[in-house]
Amino acid sequence: GAPAGLQSLTVGGTVVSEAELGNLGTTPVSIDTGEGTLVLTGYDAATGAVSYTYDPNVQSSNAPVLDAIAVVVTDDLGIAATGSLDIQITDSVPVAINDTNVIAEDAANTVSGSVLTNDTV
Repeated sequence: GAPAGLQSLTVGGTVVSEAELGNLGTTPVSIDTGEGTLVLTGYDAATGAVSYTYDPNVQSSNAPVLDAIAVVVTDDLGIAATGSLDIQITDSVPVAINDTNVIAEDAANTVSGSVLTNDTV
């Protein structure tokens, strides 16, 4: 027989029905994961692909953080398959390089430049 259809997708504890998946393009679903915000933005019923964006919370350390988000797909027969969407969050420390500029004695008191051109933000 034909495979059972999709009943729901559960992401990070948030249940999204098949109807809600179909409307993600106009009504995205926002999920707070604790480490960031995952926004489901689209669904392709033909392939089962779900589009999303992810905005990590501001980190105070330079150590990488893994946001492991539980995913459960449930079909119309109630059979579920589980997985995980793992997002590695890395934050790099800005690097500031010392800047110098000079002005000649008895010259006009004008100096120009940018203190950011040699820095990594």
